[in-house]
Amino acid sequence: MLGSCHLEEKTQITTPRLIFNCDGTDLLGNFMFGERPLSLADVYAYVDAYAKTPITTFMMCSGSDILYYRSDYSRILGEDPDEVSAGMYKDINNLERYYRSVLNVEREGKDVLTAVLERAREHHLETFITYRMNDLHFCVPDETPKGYSDFWMQHPEYRIGESFGWNSSGAYDFAHSEVRAFKAEK
Repeated sequence: MLGSCHLEEKTQITTPRLIFNCDGTDLLGNFMFGERPLSLADVYAYVDAYAKTPITTFMMCSGSDILYYRSDYSRILGEDPDEVSAGMYKDINNLERYYRSVLNVEREGKDVLTAVLERAREHHLETFITYRMNDLHFCVPDETPKGYSDFWMQHPEYRIGESFGWNSSGAYDFAHSEVRAFKAEK
């Protein structure tokens, strides 16, 4: 006896996804809570505020070249061990606050990325880590940014070089195999 295939009409109930993607600097600047250096309690309150909305999905951008967690790839946003950019960047106060915020959360035993995603999961939000292949944040070649990788600072020939708006002249030019290898390695 041969079996038969029977397709039943299925009713699929879908809930629309409402996504929030935090790029990091909004959180690190603690703009929601008076711009003071961020604490772990502030991180939780930030996520809690979004969890009270119809948002279903909380995405946290892990950055591209300026990071807010420890990595062998680059320094933390605002970290400048040699103080080479002190006073050169117009947004220096924000960068220093971002860096202090990362350090504050670390002193409380977490990193920002983990703290955000864990808290979002506690609220039963779907979570994702997002990633930029290239970054236009704070990469103005004439204003050596705090936190950019040594590779970026040592190789201006691997940057786009012409501006397509905002800070694009400092973005990596992926036409260079060295850029692709560097990004793939890290």
